[in-house]
Amino acid sequence: MNTDTKAKKVFFISLAASILIVGAYWYTFVKILRENIQVAALSSSIQALTKQRDVLASLSDRVKSTEDDRSKIDGYFIPRDGVVVFLNKLQSLADENGLDMAVNSVAIEDSPLSPDIFEVVDVSFTGIGEWSNVYRFVSLINLMPLKIFVDGVDLEWSSDSAASANGLVFSKKKGSATHPLWKAVVDLRVMKLK
Repeated sequence: MNTDTKAKKVFFISLAASILIVGAYWYTFVKILRENIQVAALSSSIQALTKQRDVLASLSDRVKSTEDDRSKIDGYFIPRDGVVVFLNKLQSLADENGLDMAVNSVAIEDSPLSPDIFEVVDVSFTGIGEWSNVYRFVSLINLMPLKIFVDGVDLEWSSDSAASANGLVFSKKKGSATHPLWKAVVDLRVMKLK
């Protein structure tokens, strides 16, 4: 019985030691598994952040390389406080082409395309002069470096030596039989930055 009890003791001690060793292995395995999961999560986060950094660096390079093009595009629109400057340019263009010009109306409204960025400036004006001057002036409006929509041009031959528009009398220009005066009422829209 002595040997049986010794054998049982050895068996139970070996069994307990084996269970302890298996438990330690299991604990170590679970801990390594958890650490691997954390490493994989951190690795994917690092990859995502690296990709995001690369995209931001690429965008920064793109912004720098397109700076000239963006400034050109901004030139296609009336600046925020540039309506008066635009009207003065129209007036000087009319003067350079031998026309008398009067602005009938100016209205500013939100652009239907992008109301948070753009406004539309509706301008109606009357120009009076010889046919060739009126034609050249209207043609040159379309060549201005702005996004201009000409909504209408109403031409009228004026037999008077002094034509009038909206109560203003244009007496600078004198018509003659060979060069009669023409009155052009032009309605246009121009995009403006907000």
